[in-house]
Amino acid sequence: MPDPSGTPRESGVSSGTDAGPGRPVNGGNVLRIMSVAFGLASAFFVFWTLRLLVVTGFLQHIRAGGQGAYIGAAVFPLLALAFGWASHRCWRRGA
Repeated sequence: MPDPSGTPRESGVSSGTDAGPGRPVNGGNVLRIMSVAFGLASAFFVFWTLRLLVVTGFLQHIRAGGQGAYIGAAVFPLLALAFGWASHRCWRRGA
């Protein structure tokens, strides 16, 4: 039986910040995980931008009604840069 006069952890009380025995979750780990997620999102939008440019022949061969390609050509790189910036910031702050 745990000693009730000890620390809360010794008494069996969890603070909810445990990631397992002896591995507390800290903000650095969470920021690193977020950084990887943002990095993957950035890579996705870089790929999608390149794919859009290749499929449309650098926006020279767009089918009728395909004006959304112009929007994608403007928005996808911006999203890639934004997610890349967020990834970089999270990685540096998580150190």
